[in-house]
Amino acid sequence: MAVARMSRRDLFLATGEVVVAAVVVVIVLLQPQSPQWPLNVTLLLLVACTAAASAVRIRVSRAPSGQVTLGISAALLSIGLVPGSEWVTLLFWAVGMGIGWGVIQRGFIAGLRAASRSVVLGAAFVAVWLPLGMEIALPLVAITATSAYVALAVLVHISVQLVRGVRFATIMRELIVRRIIAAFALNTAIMLVVIRVRTQVLDAGPESQVELGIIISLTATTAIISAVSMLVTARDARRRLDGVFAAAEALPWPADREPFDLMREFATRALGTARVEVREVPPDPRIEIGARVRTPTAETAYLVARRQPGQSPFLDRDVQTLAAIARIGEETVRARVETMGLIEEAQTDPLTGLRNYRAFQSALTTALRAGPVAVVYLDVDNFKSINDAHGHEAGNRVLQVVAARLGRAVRPSDIVARVGGDEFVVILTEVVDLAHAERIAARITRTVSPPIDVGGGVIALTLSTGLSFSDGDSAIDAAALVEQADARMYASRGRASGGLRADVDQVTLVGEAGDTVRAAAEVIDQKLITVEYQPIVDNVLGAIIGLEALVRATHPTAGAITPSLLIHEARRTGRLDMLTDQVLDLVLRDAPRIREVAPDLAEMHVNVEVDQLVPARLLPRLEAIIGETGDMILTLEMTENSLNKATEAQLSDLRELRSAGMHFALDDFGQAYSTMLAIVQYPFDTLKVDRVLVEESPDSQKSRQVMRSLVTLSRKLGVTMVVEGVETFEERDRLASLGVRYMQGFLFGRPEPIDVLLARFAAHGTDVANATRPEL
Repeated sequence: MAVARMSRRDLFLATGEVVVAAVVVVIVLLQPQSPQWPLNVTLLLLVACTAAASAVRIRVSRAPSGQVTLGISAALLSIGLVPGSEWVTLLFWAVGMGIGWGVIQRGFIAGLRAASRSVVLGAAFVAVWLPLGMEIALPLVAITATSAYVALAVLVHISVQLVRGVRFATIMRELIVRRIIAAFALNTAIMLVVIRVRTQVLDAGPESQVELGIIISLTATTAIISAVSMLVTARDARRRLDGVFAAAEALPWPADREPFDLMREFATRALGTARVEVREVPPDPRIEIGARVRTPTAETAYLVARRQPGQSPFLDRDVQTLAAIARIGEETVRARVETMGLIEEAQTDPLTGLRNYRAFQSALTTALRAGPVAVVYLDVDNFKSINDAHGHEAGNRVLQVVAARLGRAVRPSDIVARVGGDEFVVILTEVVDLAHAERIAARITRTVSPPIDVGGGVIALTLSTGLSFSDGDSAIDAAALVEQADARMYASRGRASGGLRADVDQVTLVGEAGDTVRAAAEVIDQKLITVEYQPIVDNVLGAIIGLEALVRATHPTAGAITPSLLIHEARRTGRLDMLTDQVLDLVLRDAPRIREVAPDLAEMHVNVEVDQLVPARLLPRLEAIIGETGDMILTLEMTENSLNKATEAQLSDLRELRSAGMHFALDDFGQAYSTMLAIVQYPFDTLKVDRVLVEESPDSQKSRQVMRSLVTLSRKLGVTMVVEGVETFEERDRLASLGVRYMQGFLFGRPEPIDVLLARFAAHGTDVANATRPEL
């Protein structure tokens, strides 16, 4: 057995105990009347019974060290005294005590000290027992001998504590008098009952029957006391386990409860004491036990338990139980802090520190329930030109300055968010009416609009703004309010910076901008749209593998309408489903014609938004057309910003469509603030990387590493990765060197009407002239 490290003072005390015990043994052995050594079954049984019963301990002191415990040792000694061999019996009894304590404490030194102390205490017991014998009443003998045993045990404890430097008053205060009396009464009662029964039943006979009586008495007493002790121990162990299990089963602990409050509840249940607290001060080892815990601010605190007056002192198992509950609570605190951090991170724009689109939606929904609300939509005009002229670092700096200015311009009750690449939204709460909201919005715009110094020069800042207002009584929802503000922001482009216009019911558009917007609605209503197809190529095989359908529109009088304006107005006026439906009709019409001249063509891509994938909108149509394109796969492209708005039900419908044979593509990855999380979070078959990762510095090691990582991740996930916007041979070669196989861009083909495309396929098939075509 391993010997525990001891201080010099404890080593001195242990040596003293052994020396005193050795002196007592020598005195016993040198007595002229010393008996013989009858090594028989009775004495060996005494050793075994004493070792087993030594587990029954009654702590009679609250001292953190040098604890004195009493059990039924004195009773077993009296029961096992072999007539004529009392001193020899004492030595065997002490050996049993040493063995029992050595096993319990798992140390040779502890067993040796217990045996030494038992020799001294047992000698006092026998020294009183023998002269009295049976000459006086048995109760008086038992009381006197047990008194000597207990008194000497207490005196030894006091002496040891005094040597350790403990004050006498403290020692006396730590003694538990009622438990000393209880130990004395228990030993005396066992002696009286067992010896009286044995004397009347078994001892009236020959010597062999006397020994049999001792054997039966020892065995029965040890068995009964051990059984009772085991029941008590099992009860306490069950209570401790119930407390720990309750703490574990309650995981994750309720978010509306303080972890430290729950920690106290579970510890109270496990330890059976109501005095449990979490505090900064360590426990007092004389009267308390404790376990260290970390607070949410990474400071040290302690879970401390104290027994009520009259309760049993704590055991080592209580300390372990308290530590286990503290550990569970500490991990709960850590997990809660990490979760809150992740939630905050998921709701925060990493570039500006503002709320992102998800957090903005939640805040707007909450604000609408509280009363009148206005939404101010702001867009940095010509932001792409800023990036092109000054670089992306300057562009990021502009966005950060705009965010900081917005934060300073708004009132404490207002909420600011970044909802797109260069788009910001302010939720105005506590507004009286539309005019009040317009005044606040105008002040915010003036504050944000001054030029920005980016280190390499001054950038003149112009903003497009739009305002929508809800008086709190109307049935307008959050989505409609945002769409109104977005539309008014879009309509304000081309007017002076800070031009802000809002109407309660509808947007009023003026001049040429209004004509173009109305024209966009008319081409959808009159089904005047067309599609052009841009090839997606396999740069290794030099072949077109798919086509992306891109919407085009020309009004009879207003002329060509840009796709961005067309889609924006379709979304704003509720015509987006009509527009998408018309695109699908054209694609389904053209697909058989394309297959006739290009039978190897694999996919047709159509752009949609995730909001359209609901039963009330395009979902039934999409389910119905699965398979209408023949062997050609229909792939729906959605941006990450669109997918971020998806509900779990929409994502479930998307997965069902995918399992039915439709493919999905994550479009424009890398634009704005895309994250790697989207690649593993959403179900899709194709990853389309935006040109922004292509046109960055050709020598940028970071850009190359990002692209290489995307290639590796896509391959491992079984996803086809297409890089968009490839316009030069240099870009093609750089991407090919990084492992990119599939590309799309003007280098391989501009969007073409169906007739031009069919003529190309008829003349050249799916071959691509500008592909790398490396040797395979």
